[in-house]
Formats: sequence, C-alpha cells, structure tokens
Amino acid sequence: MKQVLMYVILFSSVQIWAQSFEAGLWKSKESLELNGIPLPSSSDEECITKEQAKDAKATIEKELKKKGCTLTKWNYKNQNLDAAITCNNKDMVASGKLTGPFTSKSYKLTCEATGTYKDVLPAVAELKLSGERVSACSK
Repeated sequence: MKQVLMYVILFSSVQIWAQSFEAGLWKSKESLELNGIPLPSSSDEECITKEQAKDAKATIEKELKKKGCTLTKWNYKNQNLDAAITCNNKDMVASGKLTGPFTSKSYKLTCEATGTYKDVLPAVAELKLSGERVSACSK
C-alpha cells in the first residue's frame, strides 16, 4: 500500500507533459487501482516555470530519480507518449508503461505497472492521469 502512495505522489508531483509544454498553472487529477481495487483519487495544482517547461523529459527524469525510478523508454510522436519506467527502491521493484495523448496544454495518460511489494506481494497498478494548463502563474 505504501508503494501505491509513492506512485500517486510521484506522478502528481512530476506532472507529465509533451517534449516541451507551456509554463503556467497546471491542474491535474489522478486515479489509482491496485490489484483491481480503486483507491481515493486526488487532484493537484502546480506552477510550472519556463525552465521546467523547456524539456519535459529531463524534468520527469529528475523527479523519477528522487523516487528510485528510471525512465527506460521515451517515444513521443503525433501528440502521443509511449514511455516506460522501472523502479527499484526499499518498498517495491516494478516496471510499467505510460501511454496516451498529450499536447503542450493538456494530457490524458494511463500508467500500468507490475511488480512486487517488499519482495513478497505481487502488485498490479493502473494509474490514470489527466491535466491541463489553466492560466499564467500568479506571482
């Protein structure tokens, strides 16, 4: 269960975007199922700087590394992402795919990951992510 929360925290803090995206205030929503059981959904707002917006892949890789995860594949074509990650940390060893449409102003992605929790419990997670740029940041 703790690892599931790591996925939610990871993806809500990372905010997945196109190769480059618009700086500004982004609103996101995440929903998660673990082994077919729905967990509470969450939403977030984050102000993305111009620097972060320049290279989405680098921003994502930096955040993944903090969680013991690595981006192993990145393919962005025709406004669709086909990416893969692996995670190996104290709680879970897992791998998954992150796919779906996104543009510089919005995204709607699904992450499917499988692995083991604490080297014992098999786990299958499906995380749905959606978000959009809503305005300039108020600073």
